[in-house]
Amino acid sequence: MNLKDLLFIAMSRVEKFSGEVAKYIPYLKKDIGGVFKYVPASFLMGLIFLIVLIILKLIFRKKVRVDKCIVFLIFMTYICVAAQIGYFSREPGSRSDPVLALGSSWGRTIRAHAMVVENVIFFIPFGILYPMFGKFAEYTCIPAALLASTSLELMQKISGRGFCQIDDVITNTFGAIIGYVVYLLIKLFCTICKKIYISVSGNKVSEDYT
Repeated sequence: MNLKDLLFIAMSRVEKFSGEVAKYIPYLKKDIGGVFKYVPASFLMGLIFLIVLIILKLIFRKKVRVDKCIVFLIFMTYICVAAQIGYFSREPGSRSDPVLALGSSWGRTIRAHAMVVENVIFFIPFGILYPMFGKFAEYTCIPAALLASTSLELMQKISGRGFCQIDDVITNTFGAIIGYVVYLLIKLFCTICKKIYISVSGNKVSEDYT
């Protein structure tokens, strides 16, 4: 098999994969687009949490950093949106028995497949934002995501708001892992840029911003 044949096979598989991905796009656009209606109220709640945090820091004479405040605001807005999507927007008592069979949520339809993909996307921001709060958060990101997803599923089971599924915990955690990898790549890029800046200018950059 020569190079031309290998390229043809590779292009054929890429085209087939693109065709499969295209089937999910309408569902993803509709569901992800519906998320934005929760953003204004969630941003307001995040702002309230931020104000409380700043007041507490001032009371205890802690340093208030603008960059950390921005990350906190974005993260709390995300948490409030996630709470709306995963819990408060569901009808109480609409679901009962938990689904503990692995792979059961994948189903046989494009719609079911798209929902699994959405569950992965759902926790990608968690994996990116949570580690930005410091070293401890960086080391505990994945366990924290697992705990958050498990807590959400247990709340769904107790209240009947949505399906309690083990698959959701797995896909949510996988999404957090993807987000965490993105965070590490961003951190690596910033570290490289810092080293280039120091080597060129001779100025030192504060470790707080790396």
